[in-house]
Amino acid sequence: SHNLFDSLAENGVLLDKTVEEFYDNFVAENPYDKSNGWTHPMFQTEPKLCEDLVASAAARNEHALIVFTREAGECLDLSAERGGYYLTETESENLKLIRKHFKRVTVLLNVVGVIDVKEINDIGPDALVMLWTGGMMGAVAAANVLTGKVNPSGRLPDTMAVSRDAYPSADCWGDPDAN
Repeated sequence: SHNLFDSLAENGVLLDKTVEEFYDNFVAENPYDKSNGWTHPMFQTEPKLCEDLVASAAARNEHALIVFTREAGECLDLSAERGGYYLTETESENLKLIRKHFKRVTVLLNVVGVIDVKEINDIGPDALVMLWTGGMMGAVAAANVLTGKVNPSGRLPDTMAVSRDAYPSADCWGDPDAN
């Protein structure tokens, strides 16, 4: 299995070691929550970034990548709450802080279904990339696209609405009787 950090590095991207160490330490203290093994939480806990970390990273780098992840599937549709369809407070604040300091910001959505992109667009990243769920080689594919090694041309079969209310079935999401 491949992760995004390793896949980007293999494509010649120089990763910020201070930021990488920050996340490595956070993950060590907050391991992946497998829940009961069948249904996972909709999102994993994210660290709240501090201004000093982001400002110092921006002084060393001009481009930031931020990844938002959601898990859904059998018995776990994304609910109309923060951490489900909507960004968590921490995700939103982190994106605003990154946008404040970096010249270029790319948001990567590692999600299995649609999420709210209005708030993301309102904060104003330079790019928004939908990764969906690429399986065990998804990180390699994402790195190849982000570095220009491959052209992600083609038509996507899905459209993401600006508002959850635009989806006719939205009121049934997560309802075991109406889903």
